Amino acid sequence: MVGMKKHLYSLTYVFFNFSPKVQWAIIILLLTSITIAHNSMQIPDMSLLMVVTQKLFFIPVILAGFISGALGGTMVAIVAATLYPHYLVPHLHSEYMFSIPVISDMVLLVVVGLTTGWLSDRIKEELERHRRTAKQRDQALQELTHSYERAKRSEQLAALGQMAAGIAHEVRNPLTSMQGAVDLLKRSINSNPERADTLLNRLEKEIARLDDITKHVLQYARPPKASLNPINPLNLCNDVLETARPQAQSQGISLKFTQAHSANTQIRGDRDQLQQVILNLVLNALQFADPHSTVSMNSSLDENNWYLIISNHGPAISEKDQQHIFEPFFTTHAEGTGLGLAIGARIIEAHDGTLTCQSTDGVTRFTLTIARA
Repeated sequence: MVGMKKHLYSLTYVFFNFSPKVQWAIIILLLTSITIAHNSMQIPDMSLLMVVTQKLFFIPVILAGFISGALGGTMVAIVAATLYPHYLVPHLHSEYMFSIPVISDMVLLVVVGLTTGWLSDRIKEELERHRRTAKQRDQALQELTHSYERAKRSEQLAALGQMAAGIAHEVRNPLTSMQGAVDLLKRSINSNPERADTLLNRLEKEIARLDDITKHVLQYARPPKASLNPINPLNLCNDVLETARPQAQSQGISLKFTQAHSANTQIRGDRDQLQQVILNLVLNALQFADPHSTVSMNSSLDENNWYLIISNHGPAISEKDQQHIFEPFFTTHAEGTGLGLAIGARIIEAHDGTLTCQSTDGVTRFTLTIARA
């Protein structure tokens, strides 16, 4: 039974893949074949085989209803009802033609053709409605995609403009200073050699500042690709502490490191890039910390991530500034380029991690999150 159903489904699928002309040719062939088979049975007493053959008229009626709707199904049903009686039994024809079973079957053929066609029309209308809805959805999605691309381009242009303005601002100051130094140097090089040495030192300092700005801009615009490998974050933090300790001691600030997990923890990351980010966060914390206070580093874990919180006691960062602190060239410090935190955020983003800032009640915390290996 299951195998027969599969064959019927396959035949139906093949039929609906034919062109309309071929479908109608099959329906006409079925009507003709069933009629010939039906009328070739010279059995006056209406055997079971004749009854079964008569029922086959429902097949072309149903098929016509599916492919042509109510009109096609009804027309084929009327033709089938006309062919339904056994016309080769003349002595029984009149009596048989108007018998209740035959008339009821003829009416049923028309009802089946009309109903199948009506259902087919409804299905086609529903499918057409869904097609229109899908088309409208696709158009809306396409427009949304275009809008997103335009917004992204606008955002990129805005970022580029912001970067250009930041570069111009940062470069203009040392260039102005250098130009002033050159003008003075021209007048002083022979008459005042000591002053010339001072001006040359200033030029050297400003050139170094320009070089530093250039390196930071290039690092932000084209950050190196992260090479993710298993590393021990505790070793990383200890290396940062050793590097930052002289700066802390010169400022009279204590460095404190705590860990709330085992020493064999591993994360996936680029050691050099992560060390750069952590060291920059620690140096920033030292720069803005209150005298004789403590800068803390706290390392912790959960099932999926490693967390490093770097905190200090010092001037709070306003909520407004916290919203822009990771943007390029945003700084509240006169000597800063405003690229350190922006570069750090991009590096952590390349590690599929996060870098956040909270500053309340004189305590500022930067939280770095990296996935465990």
